Amino acid sequence: MNTQSPPPMDEHPDLEKEIVRARLELARARAETAMQDQRLFRLRRSLSWRLTVPVRKIRPAVLKQRDRLRNGQQAILHWGRQIGEQLTARLQHRTDTSPSALDAPLPHAATRRGYAGWLSRFDTPQAADMDIFHHLVETYRNYFAPICVIYQFNARTLRNAPAIADSLMAQYFTEWRAVFTFDSSCQHDEVAAICQAVTAPRLTTAAPYPPLKEGEALVLASGNVCLRPHALVVLSCAARRDIRLVYGDEDMRSRDGVRHTPFFKPDFSPELLRHVDYLTGGSMLAGDAALNQRVYASLLAGENLQQVLQQAVRGLRRAQTCHVPFILSHLLGKMPERHRIASDIVLPAGHEWPTISIIIPTRDRLDLLRACIDSIGAKTDYPADRIQIIIVDNGSTEKAVLEYLSAIQKDIRVVVIRDDGPFNFPRLNNLAAKYASHEILLFLNNDTEVERGDWLKQLASYAVQKDVAAVGCKLLYGDRTVQHAGCVIGMCGGAGHAGVGIASDAGGYFGLMNATREVSAVTGACLAIRAVLFAELGGFDTGFAVAFNDTLLCLAAQARGYRNLTIGIPLLLHHESRSRGYDDTPDKQALFRHEMARARNRYPDVFDNDPYYNPNLDLYQLYDLSFPPRRRKFWRDIPEISCARNILVLAPPRQHGETVGLFVEKQAYALQEQGFQVTVGCDDVQSNEKKAALRYVNLNTCQDAATYSVEHDIDCVISPVGKYYTISQLIGEACKIIFYDMGEDRLHYFSPLGHPFGHLDMPASCDGMADSLVNFVNIIKHNQPLPYHIQQPVTDPVSY
Repeated sequence: MNTQSPPPMDEHPDLEKEIVRARLELARARAETAMQDQRLFRLRRSLSWRLTVPVRKIRPAVLKQRDRLRNGQQAILHWGRQIGEQLTARLQHRTDTSPSALDAPLPHAATRRGYAGWLSRFDTPQAADMDIFHHLVETYRNYFAPICVIYQFNARTLRNAPAIADSLMAQYFTEWRAVFTFDSSCQHDEVAAICQAVTAPRLTTAAPYPPLKEGEALVLASGNVCLRPHALVVLSCAARRDIRLVYGDEDMRSRDGVRHTPFFKPDFSPELLRHVDYLTGGSMLAGDAALNQRVYASLLAGENLQQVLQQAVRGLRRAQTCHVPFILSHLLGKMPERHRIASDIVLPAGHEWPTISIIIPTRDRLDLLRACIDSIGAKTDYPADRIQIIIVDNGSTEKAVLEYLSAIQKDIRVVVIRDDGPFNFPRLNNLAAKYASHEILLFLNNDTEVERGDWLKQLASYAVQKDVAAVGCKLLYGDRTVQHAGCVIGMCGGAGHAGVGIASDAGGYFGLMNATREVSAVTGACLAIRAVLFAELGGFDTGFAVAFNDTLLCLAAQARGYRNLTIGIPLLLHHESRSRGYDDTPDKQALFRHEMARARNRYPDVFDNDPYYNPNLDLYQLYDLSFPPRRRKFWRDIPEISCARNILVLAPPRQHGETVGLFVEKQAYALQEQGFQVTVGCDDVQSNEKKAALRYVNLNTCQDAATYSVEHDIDCVISPVGKYYTISQLIGEACKIIFYDMGEDRLHYFSPLGHPFGHLDMPASCDGMADSLVNFVNIIKHNQPLPYHIQQPVTDPVSY
């Protein structure tokens, strides 16, 4: 079949002119949109706006006019797109300019609808947020460092420059300038055209570039990043004293304005950064003038942005960084290539392969133990004289097992210890650790089998690093699906494994399951740690006989500033719970719930907010959207800017259709008299309550209460213990939670540790209620959200 190639562009000069004209119209429309946003922002900053707060009835009319303007601009944009598509269709040249080619593929429609609904409820700045941003810019003007935004474009992202320029002009933050740099893949004539089109006075698109001024912070972004209007002010608020790196979350935005595919990132994870780029979406470097000068010079010299950023943040501790769990930027065009292949296994300088003691608890089940030991011997590529195997026999009775253990001890590298006490995983491993004579302890389940010959080298190369504690790895079931790829703290109230059930080579959410990265904990089924550090941490906690002992060891190390790592390569098979069985009996389940409550009490902050699992992601279906998100709008807690006054009082369950208890109503009215905005939530609002001075809402479940709290910017929830006991797991850090108990039967696995708690002795008759009851007003005043303090004023602020 003969096919004709598309006619060359120079054969249609008129059509070329039409395309150019359409593109100019699009640029003008974008500029007009940015100007209108700036006008609105200036209006909010004006004296007249502030003076007319009491008479804000004109606000709907203003918003209506704004909507008309935006609708007109959208019509212009749509007209321009139609002309461009028609012309390019006539030229048969769609591969470079059609939206389907320029944009990343959109997710399934149902996924897009779910994300759109989530955005409308939890990611749309409210009027109160806009007012706060306005006051921040005015009140803390001299506290914020001026910002130099540096963009690095390549040939693929060059077309985004006009849209990026528009997004910068629409920023609420005013003390900024921008520099556009272009790598060697950009054609000179294309760069010249961009420089001619982007002529805003604050934008520098060609040499000579102005020097970095003293005190300027840097915001670094690749050429596909479009900052949201509040991005710079939020980054500036987060850049407090001792913070060197600030970054937020991001999503994709199509040419038609459809937002999709959000990337909700972990807190600072330097090992992950070696494998996955999560910083070039608009990260701020602040507080280190010398570093910023070096970074600025490197980027102007044409060095790669990813490499410069990775080098700049090397050596930073998590305490020196701030991850803002809000979407601050949109990525335009194709999905960026985030993944990098890290270097081969490398030991720190001056190290040789360390000696390793492999500790394996067991009881009977010769089939499991033999397969484990045989795989170690047959597949391990590691110096044999640097391996010790310690088997802890927890009361085996089968003759074949006893004979096997007796025979295997003939190998001088094998030690067998017997302990006939009841099963206690921490006690068995702690006992074996006392017999270990090597540098690295590797705790290994007897139902595991080695997959890769370099498994010990992989684990040891990380475990010997001074700032690393526990090291785990990807474990597979027998069917080659993932059993463990790190732990997520807070999952289903306790802790759970990431990546369960996906294919062994599937990357999962943004490829994280294939990336070696920091996690809060790894499973004890395969856990390597330096012997000295294990002793320093006190070993496994023997008070947790079955569950959470490995989690608590990792969290204890993390609390001391160590990193826990999971290796993204499958190193072993794990036939989970074949030796002990599952927690599928009432006694085992009761023990698990009891240990879970005690573990949460030990580290309540981490169980409410795992730093390596984003609070916008669900704790029951991992890496799905969380309804609601568990993050706090920290700008609501800045002194003299915002006063956290929105209170939700949850009433106890109704009994026999009675109205909300008088004691709750009285406390709610007392809060209202103190100036708080009070809402009472209960499971069935009565008709007389709808007419009351208080605001009542139907909140039938804990999920309803949590979603309402986040969606309506509730600052503090006052909750009874019984019905809403899991609300802290659903809300996380989104708002303050205060529990109260009226004497009802408390669930034995509930604990309010980590949250303020008041005990209300409800009298037999509501009419006899005394004023001496615990007062909600006092509890609130003593447990307000901690104020969020901005950094110290900049000594010599720079103005633009």
